[in-house]
Amino acid sequence: PSTISSLTEEFGFAVLFTDRGLLHWPVTERPVKATEGIKMSAIAFVNAVVGGLGSCDQAGLLRAVRYASLSSVPDRAIFYVSDGGGTCSTPSEDAYWRETIDAVTAANNGTARLHSIQVNGGSQAAEAFMRELAEKNGGTFHQVDL
Repeated sequence: PSTISSLTEEFGFAVLFTDRGLLHWPVTERPVKATEGIKMSAIAFVNAVVGGLGSCDQAGLLRAVRYASLSSVPDRAIFYVSDGGGTCSTPSEDAYWRETIDAVTAANNGTARLHSIQVNGGSQAAEAFMRELAEKNGGTFHQVDL
């Protein structure tokens, strides 16, 4: 919430959460300007989200790319915050990570810089996935402990 509160009105933004499903705010297909009322609505959305099972982040990343492509600001960025897990519907986590990197990089095609932020550690393979995703999409990789 404090990150959302700090946005100024020239920012367009959207918020997405993934587990086995996808929750996104706003419900429109375009990012919204960070007015005070909009920020309050976004914070209420964030505070109401309850975590679920699984890590099907590809759908959320593709939605984020779509939001970025519709943004009117010239400097577009996606901040992907995750532990890096990829426990979705594919036979293996490695296969899901590879599919995600390929699909997101193709869809993004330079539209936005994608920064990966790995929280609370994770496996070395998850870190490698998040690093490669950021590198292939013009972003940076960071690790934080919460």
